[in-house]
Amino acid sequence: MALTLKTYTQTLIEGILEGDLNTIQPLQSVLGKVWNQTQDFYFPAARLTLAEDLVLPRPELEGLKTDFFDEAKREFYAIQACYQEHEYSASHLYTLYHYAQVWGSRISFAAGSADHSVFDHNRIKAAVEICHQQVPIDSASPFLLLKGAIGGIQKYIYHEMKAEQIGDADKASKRLRGRSFLVAHLSQVLAEQVIENLEQSQAQILFVGGGHFHVMLPNTTSITTALDELKTKINLGLQRSLGTALSFDLVSTACSEEFLTNPTSSFQLLDDQLKQAKQRRHVQYLANVLQSRVNLPDRKEEERIGQKAPYTAYIIEVKTTDQQLLQRITTHYHEGNPKKNKADIECLGFLGLHYFLVKKAGGLKKIALFLNALKAEKDADFSLKIIRLNDTRFLPTTINIPSELKISWGFTFLGNYAPLLQNKDKQQKRGKNSLLMFSELAALDQNGNDKLNYPQLAAMRLDMDDLGVLFSYGLGGDSSIERVLCLSRELQLFFGAYFNVLAEKHHLYITYSGGDDAFVIGSWINVLQFAKTLQKEFVKFTCGNPHLGFSAGIYTCNPHYPVVRFANDAEALQERAKKYQPDASLPGKNAVCVFNQVYSWERFQAMMDFADDLEKVVLSDSKSPKTTGLPIRRSLLQRLLDIIQVSHEQDDMQFTPSFTKKKYQEQKDFEFFRNLGRLHGLMARQGFGVNSLRENSPADRIIRQLLQESRDRRLFVDYKLPFNYILFKTSEAKTSIYGRNNN
Repeated sequence: MALTLKTYTQTLIEGILEGDLNTIQPLQSVLGKVWNQTQDFYFPAARLTLAEDLVLPRPELEGLKTDFFDEAKREFYAIQACYQEHEYSASHLYTLYHYAQVWGSRISFAAGSADHSVFDHNRIKAAVEICHQQVPIDSASPFLLLKGAIGGIQKYIYHEMKAEQIGDADKASKRLRGRSFLVAHLSQVLAEQVIENLEQSQAQILFVGGGHFHVMLPNTTSITTALDELKTKINLGLQRSLGTALSFDLVSTACSEEFLTNPTSSFQLLDDQLKQAKQRRHVQYLANVLQSRVNLPDRKEEERIGQKAPYTAYIIEVKTTDQQLLQRITTHYHEGNPKKNKADIECLGFLGLHYFLVKKAGGLKKIALFLNALKAEKDADFSLKIIRLNDTRFLPTTINIPSELKISWGFTFLGNYAPLLQNKDKQQKRGKNSLLMFSELAALDQNGNDKLNYPQLAAMRLDMDDLGVLFSYGLGGDSSIERVLCLSRELQLFFGAYFNVLAEKHHLYITYSGGDDAFVIGSWINVLQFAKTLQKEFVKFTCGNPHLGFSAGIYTCNPHYPVVRFANDAEALQERAKKYQPDASLPGKNAVCVFNQVYSWERFQAMMDFADDLEKVVLSDSKSPKTTGLPIRRSLLQRLLDIIQVSHEQDDMQFTPSFTKKKYQEQKDFEFFRNLGRLHGLMARQGFGVNSLRENSPADRIIRQLLQESRDRRLFVDYKLPFNYILFKTSEAKTSIYGRNNN
């Protein structure tokens, strides 16, 4: 590293240890400022965690507390004590980088922009100096901006998930989870491989998430050549280990000093290059690709990863090309158990990387025993990283860390939650830490118990709207690289980390999450409630910024429906939500499509609230209503749903000169108002006559709202959501037909 190691370290931690309240202030949320908004929201100055108040900003500005610096110093000195014999080694710098991220992500410099963090300022400052010292002083373009992207992710995840391998197949569920975990982990691995192979620093990794990464490098010929060789090595290795579905693209562009104050055009250029590169994939080394051996993914390895991923607390990375040494290390990890002679993740062995997944229960004890056994290999050629998963408390304080070993400590955020089997009888047959099969997942109620009478699976796909436009124009006149990176990290924190917290609360299975998009699976009720919570939390996260939103598609189906098909169906509904435009004068998108109906998020929230009120007055065959007054019967809801279906069905009508669009619309108008008359008659026969409506009756208030909104078909059709919700939830037989064919 060209920049002296001591200077590099000082740059990374600048401002964190001084204890000067005049130079440091709490971080202001950049999301409250994009698109020329003026909302002032702040984070408390504290150690970064996934606690709600450190992810979701608040309008109150809290003063900086002196104990912030005291705590930061204590952790810094603890790290220094671990590396007394290896000061400024690669492992020491890796650990310090993650320390700087933890303590510098929620504060800013008082003299600079309040909405980009000390951490982002410091790492860019360090990266710039490193690049400057490796290129000629008069270079017009000292920086090489790099983008790496993993291609074929969806194809790989759903590969061979055929119709006969339905959702309730235990092994298929594990393979799906294993593949998802692997590709989510792979982005960070490849980004770190780039900088380690080029002998650069962690600070030069600008962003990782959503299957891609950006790196800033010195613009030298030797680095450009090395990148071409690394790209070839990675692609051939992926083909040999994981088949032809996954690929790795690497594009770059030279940048001048202007990149630091206005990086937008450079990022856009890389995106354009990446699109072109996908059309010419492998062209530079096509002969090697054709001659390279192709192996199918190891299903047992995928199942092993999928089984362990949901309860993994630490990822241990062992880097070595010595197979005999690797076998000894593996033996140490498994405490000599001859039946366990492999790492959990072996498919990246072509990079010399091997991974062990350490579970939460007893994890630190396991790591302590492993490190103690590794002292026997202290002179061998290997490196070790211990990475805390979804927890920033990455440096353990309860175990003795052998000073003989050079260990890198860090953390990463990765959506890995999946509900585990709780039934003790089933645990005896399938194992204590078994994943729920999709048929079991579909039966979970809001408390995580398998009590739903009508078990249906739901898949939800989502992503942020107009993300590229946000980065290109949303930051306005101040689009410095620090602000861009702060914005990127905040989005990754929400979708890649906090998203995992919310999914766990709602008992959902995360297929993937990160960057700005996600895909989750769960019971129909948990997915709908999750969507409700997620959107509310997103509004808080974005400081109520009206220009920021996300669109989603929710597809409900039988739990035996093939995985590939419900993933595609959810994506199709998401695309419908993306086209939502209720009024030409209003912004589009920012919507959700569920039960084949597109809702603005505001309308979705209103319909979910209406469903909560409706549930209290619905009378089932065996239960009394939860409130007094005239109840609403399920049969009435089904009739209302039928009226909506008939009056508002979507037709791809082919018009002719004799049957025009106008005539078709007139026919639909007639059908709607005829059904509206039937609706009033139906209500009267149920005892809800106009003269009988009482202000103090919950059921009457609900009927009054329905009658009022039934006059506008655009409003009335939205009640498909609460009607289906209640019919699903109050079903008393698993063979009920209510709500089917609504997607």
